Amino acid sequence: MNMNRIKEVLLSKGISQSELARRLGKTFNMVNLYASNKVQPPLPVLYRIAEIVNVDVRELLIPNQVKGKPVFDEGKEGGKPAKSGRKQKRARTSPKR
Repeated sequence: MNMNRIKEVLLSKGISQSELARRLGKTFNMVNLYASNKVQPPLPVLYRIAEIVNVDVRELLIPNQVKGKPVFDEGKEGGKPAKSGRKQKRARTSPKR
């Protein structure tokens, strides 16, 4: 599941991942992990990326959706979050070698 649009925004702005890495002071590999949604950047880094590419930070994010609906269902009392239907990962129970 995609969580951010960093790759799309970089392409639309004509900025390479290498250039972003240089300006962030990060390695190319780390920026590539951000752009491919394998690692989500910490909020301060996300804000810095938005500043570098000159967009509102919200343009870098993909709204959470559950079957085409926003996560918060306004029809429910108190705007409680809708259930995501995703199962949480189990902790590893076997010992590491």
